[in-house]
Amino acid sequence: MVEWSWELLTGAEQAVLAALSVFAGGFGLAAAEAVTAGDDVRPEEVTAHLGALVDKSLVQFGDTGAGRGRYRLLETVRQYAAGRLDALGPAVADATRIAHRDYYLALAETAAPQLIAHEQAQWLDRLDAELGNLRAAIAVSLTHYDPEPGLPVHAQRGGQPQARGHAAEAADALRALLDGPAARAASLPRARALAAAARLLERTGGYATAADYCEEYLVIARAARDDYLVADLLHTRAALLVRRGQAGAALRLIEQGLGLARRLQDPQLTGRLLSIRSFALDVEGDPAGAARDTAESLLLFRQAGDQIQVGVALGNLGNYELPAGDLDAGRRHLAEALHIFRTTAGPPTHAGPPGCTARLIRPWPTWATSSSPWKHGWPTSIASACAPRWATRPSRPNTPPAAPSTRRASLTRLCRRGARRNARVHQ
Repeated sequence: MVEWSWELLTGAEQAVLAALSVFAGGFGLAAAEAVTAGDDVRPEEVTAHLGALVDKSLVQFGDTGAGRGRYRLLETVRQYAAGRLDALGPAVADATRIAHRDYYLALAETAAPQLIAHEQAQWLDRLDAELGNLRAAIAVSLTHYDPEPGLPVHAQRGGQPQARGHAAEAADALRALLDGPAARAASLPRARALAAAARLLERTGGYATAADYCEEYLVIARAARDDYLVADLLHTRAALLVRRGQAGAALRLIEQGLGLARRLQDPQLTGRLLSIRSFALDVEGDPAGAARDTAESLLLFRQAGDQIQVGVALGNLGNYELPAGDLDAGRRHLAEALHIFRTTAGPPTHAGPPGCTARLIRPWPTWATSSSPWKHGWPTSIASACAPRWATRPSRPNTPPAAPSTRRASLTRLCRRGARRNARVHQ
């Protein structure tokens, strides 16, 4: 059936359909024009050919409800068109896949600064919609033994893999790219990829490899005299040290990084360094200093427009406020953090703070006896957000509720115990 429909197409329509087979999932008109235009098809003709293919049911078009509509191919059509593309010869097929890779590299580079700015949520959603195409762009770099162009794709994606639950996958892909012979040269693209890989590995437990990447990254950054890269590296190295029980050594690196970040007047980078310093201070037994740094980082993240980091800072601040007895402020900050993660960081199945969403609204008996919430790094968040729901609840039938002072003391002890047992969530 597909072959019969193919034979009825014009030569230009066949060329466009064959080229469209390189897309993984949906795609927009701009992407189609960039990838399918060539010797036989001018860019301004692509729209008409796409319309003809939609009319002939070989390409599907739908309104996503979030802006412009997107095109897609049914899998049977895509596989047939991919065979036709390969039949045109390796030169044509490779050129089409490289055009696809380059388009999504440019998209990732455009998205990078927006992922830590005020339009963060919209760009996270856009990259989520293009996840299949971004994966395909990386695959092209690997299969063509030319990883260098693929390095910026992941490096420029910034926090998207962490925010949307793809950290482990992104770390594996970056490691494969970095290990390729064509990507071994000491260059700024390699440095940025090393930085992204180290951050992802720090979040997923690959501490030893992350430390090795940091060492190489530092050499390149200092040789390039790039203060931003050096400060970013110091942040990542400090995070690794704290997680490995060396908070004192981490604090010395953080001071160096803060000097650079403040000189650069970069609120997001300064906020991240303050955030990890609060982590280190808390480990060192200075919760008051940790709370001050967290509050300052919150202001800086709001200034930068980085909503995910705002949510993390709010959650951490609430965790400091609860043991100090400020339950109203703690609950208020945690409620705002929960709202941010529901609206920005994606569905609650993702790792990290958003994963606590369902537990935050469960009744006390369901989650209080379970160890699963503690592993998410927000133990006190769960207790605090639900406190008004269970603090006045009798422990057993016909038992009067405890006095407010007793309830407050019990909650404070629970929060302190959770805070000691669990490292807070930091970027």
